[in-house]
Order: sequence, then C-alpha cells, then structure tokens
Amino acid sequence: MQPGTKVLIAEDDPNSARLITDYLTAKGALVTWKDNGSEALKEVQSESYDLLILDLRLPEKNGFVVAGEIRNDERLFNLPIIVTSAFPDEQNLLRSYQLGVDAFLSKPVDLKKLFLLAKNLTSRKQKNENKIKEALVLLNEYCEKKLNRPGHAVRVEKNCLSLAAAYQLEDHLATLRAAALLHDLGLIFTSSDLEHGPVGAEIAQMFGVKAEIAYLIENHHGNISQTTKIDSEEVLESYLGILKIAEKIEETYRNSISSFEQDKEKGLLTPDVASVIAELIMTT
Repeated sequence: MQPGTKVLIAEDDPNSARLITDYLTAKGALVTWKDNGSEALKEVQSESYDLLILDLRLPEKNGFVVAGEIRNDERLFNLPIIVTSAFPDEQNLLRSYQLGVDAFLSKPVDLKKLFLLAKNLTSRKQKNENKIKEALVLLNEYCEKKLNRPGHAVRVEKNCLSLAAAYQLEDHLATLRAAALLHDLGLIFTSSDLEHGPVGAEIAQMFGVKAEIAYLIENHHGNISQTTKIDSEEVLESYLGILKIAEKIEETYRNSISSFEQDKEKGLLTPDVASVIAELIMTT
C-alpha cells in the first residue's frame, strides 16, 4: 500500500474500527471512519477514496445497500470494496459478491490478511487509473493536433510544476499534473471557453478519474484575480490557481508581455512567482 492511500472504514463497532484504523495508519494509510451506512455513502460520493472497508450490519443503510449504490454509480465503479462481517454464512458471502465487492473477510479480522488485500486492490486500482489517464491524454493530444497547438497540455504541466515549486506546494502533485494534462479535454466536443471545462470534467468522471482532478478541469478557465487562493492550507484551490496561471502563460503572457506587466502591477502575481513566469515566457 502506497503511503497516503485514502481508506474509508464503514463500521459501527468503535473497537473494530479503531483496531483497523491504527493498523493501517501505521502502514502509511490516511484513514477516515464512519459509523453508519448513510454517512459512509455520502463520504465516498463527495471525496475520493482508494479503498472502502465495509461492515454489513450498519445503521441507516446496511452494507449491502451501500455496496449496491456504489456499484450503480458510474463515478465509483473502480472503488475497491472489502466487506467484513461477523456473519460469514454462504448467503451473505454470495450476496456480497453478486453486488460486486472485491473481497469478504470474517470477523475478527485478520489484520495481516486485510493489509495484503488492501495493498493488492489499491495497486490494481492505481494501475487502472493510470491506463485511463494515458488513454485520455492520447485523446487530448489528438484534439491538440486538430486545433493546431500540439504540446499545449505538456507545456501547461511544466508551468504548473514550476509554479508549484515557487509557491512551495511540491507535495502530492499527481492531481495537479493529471489536471494539467487533461484540462482541455472538453475541446473535443466544444470550442467554448465557458463550456469546455465542464464538458471535460464530465468526460473525465465518466472514465472514473478522481473528483479532485475533475474539479480542476471544470474550473480551470476562470480568470486569475485577487481572490485566487494559493496557500498550503487549501491545496485543491491552490492547485486551481496554479493551473489558471499556467494556462494564462500559454494563452496570454507569451504573446503579450504588457498583459503580464499589468497583472504584476495589479498585485495578482507575487515577485517570486512573477520571476518564475518571466523565465517560463522566455523558454520555448
């Protein structure tokens, strides 16, 4: 299991939840716990997770209902699910697998076995996501050729990495890099500045791309302003600000030094960042 793997535990027994949480946290996972099915379902629908560990007997919505709704959600089809149950009879086992869960463990849970399953399932999920991203990047490159601007996304990615370093936001850049490479995906179907972000986000989500990446794709085309947030406390909004600036370098600053100077005078760019942008503008 990679450090930083995001795991959601849906478990109404606090002792079981604490035991699994402590073990996986020690292995480097980022663990969130919900003690009922409704809250667990809301959590996976609003935040991106790499794995769900799901008890069957949960209040409000039981594990069967949660698993069924997840497998019917096109955004979550790739989420690995490990079911845990104190009632490992054949009926529960068969029903769980019919709903599409990936593994079934009886309680008390063997933590070493759980970790190995988690490691294998999250690794497979990451490989699948990488293949999807590669396919979408190729699709985006095809679109760039049609628009006669090959290499645009790669240049935006390079700009993003340079800006992230200037803002000292260099940890966990996979989300920013993926969004940079896919930000104009919507131009395959529309040329509108207002529409291609949401269209691209919808395409990305249809293929199971993480919600954070889709959010950046959807909103990347807004103007930078005094309210653009770039700080270490709100990483996703910071990435969005960086992506907006990175795009503006390619679409405006390279062709209009006066626009760059005006944004500096307005205070939209800090001196350190303006220095990085000046270097990027001078490179091909």
